[in-house]
Amino acid sequence: MNEAPLQRLSIGGNPFASLRDVRVFIGTAAVVIFTIYVVLTQLSTPKKTIQVSMIAACIGMLPSLVATLPVCFRISQAQKRRLIAKLPDWRFGKDEETEDRLVFTPITPRWMRWDSNRVLFRSPDSEEVLVTVPLYLQRRLRKQEW
Repeated sequence: MNEAPLQRLSIGGNPFASLRDVRVFIGTAAVVIFTIYVVLTQLSTPKKTIQVSMIAACIGMLPSLVATLPVCFRISQAQKRRLIAKLPDWRFGKDEETEDRLVFTPITPRWMRWDSNRVLFRSPDSEEVLVTVPLYLQRRLRKQEW
């Protein structure tokens, strides 16, 4: 690959691309906390241990939020073609295509998807394409030849 390596233009501070993402995260956190509470209560665990376990579970979910922070960068048309060819290997499928944007989402059931966990190409037909991906995918792109 003779082109310049990916240069991050910006990284967003909000891992939630939609209200649905917020609901999914809160719902997941509620189920996890409730499950921990029920299981540990049934095991006659001391109250303090249950509280610490529930707090630890919430803290343990934070890396998933950081991993989906949106990262924007520009790529050439050749890099775009290579990236689009690589996305199915990473279990992303084409979701939406319009004149000014192209969207790929993970190939998973809808209830498991986060709207922030998608690949968005803006101005896909111009010489340089603006791409937005989750932080974890941008790190993967920087490490691999694609």
